[in-house]
Amino acid sequence: MSCHGCSSALRENNYLKCNGCKSEYCFACLNLTDDSSKLLTPEQIKSLSCPYCRNVTRRINNDDTPCRPRYQKGQAQSINVSFCDVTHNNTANTSVGISTDTGLAKEPVTMESISKLFDLKMAPDSTIMINLRAALNKDIEKMVAVHVNRAIENLKTDFSSTTDYLAAEQADLRSEIRQKDNLVKQLQTDISKCQNSLAKYQSRIQTIEKNLTRHEY
Repeated sequence: MSCHGCSSALRENNYLKCNGCKSEYCFACLNLTDDSSKLLTPEQIKSLSCPYCRNVTRRINNDDTPCRPRYQKGQAQSINVSFCDVTHNNTANTSVGISTDTGLAKEPVTMESISKLFDLKMAPDSTIMINLRAALNKDIEKMVAVHVNRAIENLKTDFSSTTDYLAAEQADLRSEIRQKDNLVKQLQTDISKCQNSLAKYQSRIQTIEKNLTRHEY
């Protein structure tokens, strides 16, 4: 079993489990020591939340909200415990963050905490990166679809132009073929007429030759 934060191996009694995501974290990732972890009560351990689950903007006074009505005097106040609220002090009240009427104590902002938050947000399995990848995939799909549709339209236009040109050329060829056929038929008719005329002339010549032969005798 390894730590969900730093992936280091976990030993017995050196980690805590988040009540929200049920992930295990070592004391170092939770800003805890062995001594400070012993100050936590079972009730506080059950309400602990990891940096992932508690990564929200905290208000100075969030008692008067729809989710947390303002407490009246004499009413019990709920304990809002988080891993990073535990300090190295020896008293229970200073080792856990307790929500009061005056609000939650501010946590110090350091470069290390900012760096950790940035690493958490930029992790491959973080919600931001998952949403970013999904948005990029959608944008890429839209861009590809636009280019593909444009290419298809261009192909359709080119194909239509080509088919129109071929159809026009085919019509011209058919017209020219019909003209040639008509010319051939006309030539065949003329040849037939010439052959008939030639046959008549040959018959006349033969008749004249016969008559000449008779006159000689």
